[in-house]
Amino acid sequence: MPIRLVIRVKNQLERATWLTVEPWGEVKELAPKAHVNIQAQGPGPDEAPDGGLVEVQMTPDGIKVWGWSGSDLEIVEPAPK
Repeated sequence: MPIRLVIRVKNQLERATWLTVEPWGEVKELAPKAHVNIQAQGPGPDEAPDGGLVEVQMTPDGIKVWGWSGSDLEIVEPAPK
């Protein structure tokens, strides 16, 4: 069964940083305290061994979000308040 989820990523730093969605290499600059949503969808655990596992890494170069086998991730701007 396919999985769909939304992940909110917020830059808690006092400086801008880079958000990278891997393995696609989609990159977005996040201003201090800014956030975006990442929509993810793909095969579930019954169809892929890592189905539904999203890995988030904080590195000196920024934030990296990795999708799972067969998944599709998309950075979505948050709706205005």
